[in-house]
Amino acid sequence: MGVRSYLPAMGRFTSVDPVPGGAANDYDYTAQDPINKEDLDGRGIRIPKAGLNTTEIRWCAGGIFAFPWKRFRRARACWRALKLRGIANKAAKRAAKGGMAPGRVNAFRHCYVSGLLTDAFGSRTATGFTNRHEAYRQGGKDKRIDKWNNAIGRIFARSYRSRQGLKRGCVRGTRRGGPLNTRQYNDDYGQSY
Repeated sequence: MGVRSYLPAMGRFTSVDPVPGGAANDYDYTAQDPINKEDLDGRGIRIPKAGLNTTEIRWCAGGIFAFPWKRFRRARACWRALKLRGIANKAAKRAAKGGMAPGRVNAFRHCYVSGLLTDAFGSRTATGFTNRHEAYRQGGKDKRIDKWNNAIGRIFARSYRSRQGLKRGCVRGTRRGGPLNTRQYNDDYGQSY
C-alpha cells in the first residue's frame, strides 16, 4: 500500500505508524473511517474533500486540553483558510483549462493560496498554514519547491494590495524567468492544495 503493509481482512496495518500520533493507535487505519478519510501511503490521515492532512486536523482541533475559546478561534480560522484554498483551487483549474502547463498551475496555486492567506491572516499565520499543509510530505524537491512558491506568494501579497493584483502577480511569476519554480516532480497522487 505504501510505507506500511496492510491487512484488509483485519482493517489494520501490520507495522507501527511511522508518524507519531498519525492515527488513533499505532496499527489503526484512518481512525476507523475509511469512507471519509484516506491514508494511501501510511504516513498520515487526509480528508480528501477538505484537503486536510493529520497535522492540519490536529492544529485546527486546537488540542484536547486547550481552552474552548482557543479551539473556537482555530476552527474559525481553519474554516476561513479552507474557503481561501477553494478560491485558489478554482483559479488554478481555470488556468489549467486556459492551457497553462501542470507545473505552472501548481506554482500558481501555491503562490495564490499563500498570498490569500497572508492577506487574510498576516505573514506569520499564513506561513503556519502552508507549513502544516506541506508537513504531510516526507520531503524532497516537491516540498522545497512548494515552500519556495508559498514564500513568493507571501511576498506578492505584501506588494499587491488586491486579490486581482495578487492573482496577476502569481500568473506573471510562473512565466519563464519569473521567481516561481514551475518544475514538477511527483504530485503525491494528485493532492490538490
